[in-house]
Amino acid sequence: MTSRSRSFQKSFGEIAAIASSSMPRDTQTQEIVASLSREIPVVAVNFLIASHDNSLQSRFSSGYSQQMVAHLETNSYQRELSALGLFSLTGSLRYNDVRWDEKPGLKVLSDCIRGEGHGDCVTTPLVSSSGRLVGFQNLSLAEAGLIDNDVRSFLDDISTTVANLLDPVSFRNLVSQDYSEPQSVFAIDHTGAVLTLRGTEAGWRDKNGFLKTARAKAGAGASNWIVRCRDGLHSFRLWNAGVQQLGKDGNQLIVCDLGVVSLPLTLRELEVASLVAEGYRSIDIAQQLKITRRTANAHVEAILQKLDVSNRAAAAAVIVHHGWRLLC
Repeated sequence: MTSRSRSFQKSFGEIAAIASSSMPRDTQTQEIVASLSREIPVVAVNFLIASHDNSLQSRFSSGYSQQMVAHLETNSYQRELSALGLFSLTGSLRYNDVRWDEKPGLKVLSDCIRGEGHGDCVTTPLVSSSGRLVGFQNLSLAEAGLIDNDVRSFLDDISTTVANLLDPVSFRNLVSQDYSEPQSVFAIDHTGAVLTLRGTEAGWRDKNGFLKTARAKAGAGASNWIVRCRDGLHSFRLWNAGVQQLGKDGNQLIVCDLGVVSLPLTLRELEVASLVAEGYRSIDIAQQLKITRRTANAHVEAILQKLDVSNRAAAAAVIVHHGWRLLC
């Protein structure tokens, strides 16, 4: 292993540690940029976030001119990224590899890059661990020839970590954002579409049949819930901001649909598992679910086996860790 690859491996671990830390997101982003700069002589960096309609907005930018940043957020740049194959490309693209003369539609982008006076640029699609295109990472270097295959592999390796950090559908990120009308419910589905229900939960209660119960149980933190829908089990993430922070009139619940899920437990076992996590005994579970104690014990044994644990406490720890709940 070369010293360069060892160094990259260390930086990869450093960036992963930064992204999983409890620091504010802006601080995390700045720390990641600082870590990148120690490995790659970056003179400009920009992170773009893609919305559900593929429009782009700068999440963080340093070193680029206002003209360049403005261009990165235009529909023209979206078309340029599409022409370069970056909406479907999974790896980094170095702009010095692009034959600009063969792509006349990219003249605006090439002029912008040359106008910045940078020797080379590289754009990396940011795809989250759930497979969602979060946005793009743009890096520029003063000299040409510094972005070799090792550098591009390193950028590709860290792209998922950066994507997960910047993903606006992530609750950790969502709750830290500022909204002009905080006394509302913000529902974010797995496509990235945003539904704002100002001061009312009626729409979601009618549509999904679980918001009222979820709001009561979400508490002050985040929680994952497994919900039975027409097309199967769905995973929802909930975050209740709390009345004290955002006022008394809004219900302040943020909802994210993580999509259809596949779990090791059956629907009935999920019901039992939820009660196990809350400390219920078999006799209590039997009464709650109107089943025999023997059947409740059988479900508990099946849960222990499927979760590969030896006792209820360990099963409860697994269930709580994954945030599995059943609301309807």
